Amino acid sequence: MLNRELLMPKPHTFIPRDNPRRQTLTTIAAGGVVLGALFLFEYLGNRVEPSHAENPVEANITIKPVDSVFELRRQTDPTYPLPGFIAEQLPHGNYQRKHNVLIQQAAQAVREEDRLALAQGLALMGANSLSENDLASSRVYLEEALGVYEEAEDSIGIASVELLRSRVESVARENARDAASAYDVMQIAAWMIVKQRFYETEQPIQSAIDENLRLNRFGAAAAGFEMLERGYRSVGDSVAADKAATEALQLHAASGRTEIARTMLERLASSPHFSESIDHLEKEISRAELDYENSILEVGRARDYEHLYRRLLAAGDPVQAWMFRQKANDSLAQASKRAMHRRQTGIVALLYNSNSNRNAAQQSLDRARDIFVQESREDLLEHIQSAQQMIW
Repeated sequence: MLNRELLMPKPHTFIPRDNPRRQTLTTIAAGGVVLGALFLFEYLGNRVEPSHAENPVEANITIKPVDSVFELRRQTDPTYPLPGFIAEQLPHGNYQRKHNVLIQQAAQAVREEDRLALAQGLALMGANSLSENDLASSRVYLEEALGVYEEAEDSIGIASVELLRSRVESVARENARDAASAYDVMQIAAWMIVKQRFYETEQPIQSAIDENLRLNRFGAAAAGFEMLERGYRSVGDSVAADKAATEALQLHAASGRTEIARTMLERLASSPHFSESIDHLEKEISRAELDYENSILEVGRARDYEHLYRRLLAAGDPVQAWMFRQKANDSLAQASKRAMHRRQTGIVALLYNSNSNRNAAQQSLDRARDIFVQESREDLLEHIQSAQQMIW
């Protein structure tokens, strides 16, 4: 009988000051000036010419679209962020099809009590989730795979999983930096719109929206569309402004923020120049609200199946347990990403946590390197070098 323990994941002031009001205001003003200067010089990368030093508000400030450090890799390397020898083992097809095949294979391995086949299936499910930027799921599958490989004392399997775990943490750090970069673009864009320089920031805003959508930060993407609306209205382009507002409204509705969507609709309906159909948008909001509610139900159903999976594992029935894990997978397949990623971590927290991501990535990579060297697998060391470049 398969040891059930092999299939189970491992557990993982503000002090008020009695200062005079004038001193407080002076401190705030001074701090604002310093932070503003640091912000502009750090993120814009442009220096004010000496002749303009006395008038920094009119400095020639420009911003560029968000450009991930790894964007070129995404375009040229279809296996990014996976090592080639692992990517080659994945089934063909889109993410969901590959996941369905892999989870069926893993369930079959459980029925046949084939521990190594189970470990490989779990590792590949983790790799597949990583390729889709679903880092939370990837961590779960890889941790389970590592436990099975360690019990079987399969050193190459352990090193392969550790290499993938290093990639997961590196991508998490990359995502944090990309999200912060998109946030910075939006903050600077707001300033440029006020200064009547919207067309200089139009493309950067759109790039920031695209980046937030890639990172499943749908609330931030909706805020980007609202920023575009504000910019277009500042230059008198009501048609483009209405289109951007409609995009924001629909994204808010599809992400469960129907109150914000309806408030926007009321504002747009009161505008005599709004060109879209209010009735059509009202139906769109209702449809999106229903789809979101159904997705939340599927997420809840998947969570219940996952609880049954763990209970049956604890009871020593892994075969029945994996039947419920497959059911959980089927439920999640019917849920939208907007429902599954409805909670978003703040930028400051993301950047703070990225330091831990870097440390975890290095630890996993060091372990993988030691094993490959010990096993004289020089053919796999190139993947260590590639992964090391991602830890920054």
